[in-house]
Amino acid sequence: MPLLSHPVIPRLVQALNGPDGDAVAALFAPTAVVRDGGLEYRGKAAVQRWFLTLRDKYLMQWEIAAIRREENEWILHALVSGTFEGSPVPLDHRLSLENGKIIRLDI
Repeated sequence: MPLLSHPVIPRLVQALNGPDGDAVAALFAPTAVVRDGGLEYRGKAAVQRWFLTLRDKYLMQWEIAAIRREENEWILHALVSGTFEGSPVPLDHRLSLENGKIIRLDI
C-alpha cells in the first residue's frame, strides 16, 4: 500500500539525509519557522544553519515510518538516527505547507 503524502515530504527526507544545506532550505518558504529542541529558527538562512548543525554534530539520518494528515498539517513520523544518545529515536515532525513550500516545521 503506497504512503499517502504531500510530494514535499519525501523530498524533505531525501534532502535531510543528504549533505546539501541548499537542498533543504529550498523546500522552505522565505519566512518559514522550524522549532526543534526548544529552539526556533526563522527564515531560510536559519533553517539551513539548523540543518548543517544537525548534520555536522550528529550525522543524523531520517527514515520515514508513517505519514498522515491532520486538518491543515502533515505529520511525518520518522525514525531518526545519529551519533546522539538514545539513537535511533522515533520523532513526529509536524509540517504546515503553503504553495508547495514548508512554512512551519515542529519537531
